[in-house]
Amino acid sequence: MRRTTFAVMILLVSLRMMAQDATAERQIFELLNGERVAHGLKPLEFNSKLAAVAEQHSVLMILHHGLSHQFADEADPTARMVRSGVHFDSTGENVATAKDAASAHDGLMNSPPHRANILNPKFTAVGIGVVRSENAVYVTQDFVRAVPEYSVEQAERRIVDFVTNLRRSAGRLPLPLIQQPELRKQACAMAKENLISMAKVRTLPNVSTTVVFTTADLSTMPQSLEPLKMASGSGMSVGVCYAVAPSNSIPQYWVAVVTYF
Repeated sequence: MRRTTFAVMILLVSLRMMAQDATAERQIFELLNGERVAHGLKPLEFNSKLAAVAEQHSVLMILHHGLSHQFADEADPTARMVRSGVHFDSTGENVATAKDAASAHDGLMNSPPHRANILNPKFTAVGIGVVRSENAVYVTQDFVRAVPEYSVEQAERRIVDFVTNLRRSAGRLPLPLIQQPELRKQACAMAKENLISMAKVRTLPNVSTTVVFTTADLSTMPQSLEPLKMASGSGMSVGVCYAVAPSNSIPQYWVAVVTYF
């Protein structure tokens, strides 16, 4: 009991000795974007959700008295970014400690893997968490390539609209939308089983054409939807599940599309 009380006291003292450094966060953000522009890259957007995740990790680095991307009592960087609610299809993380923001930035730029994250052309957003403890700052930078965020309903509607426009471009009439709740369940079953499969979808009555795919980015559609351009039938249904599969730590849209005889 005394050990627990002592540990709590140490934690409280540690928390009092640290504080978020918003000025340093802004400075590091401006410095890294200056580097990107100087190298002909687009500046990153600042994401407050990612910044909150980054700040929490910086606090843990202070409490653990060292740098790491993952401690025993926390999730890995990608999982932490997923929990922020931001939608993305790739990630990266930098961590550093130094006497001030400028020194931390210089240290990161002089480290090839950290420099690579800062100058990675695919990243579009970053969250920066800087926490000061005594005479040092602890820095976490969480990078992502952000993608458009859609609810399941919005994703399904987007796919229906894409297929409709695809058919119109070929001079074909739109297929009437038929609501099929079971199709969304089948999409989630694919995610759970980590398997893109037409087998279960084809068990639905009167199915003519089946298309299944997965993607983290619905701003572009896969070529696999092309056959629906000329498909004939009485209607179509779309089922979407947004989920993490065992083989991929980044959430994906798992999609099943069918047309009916």
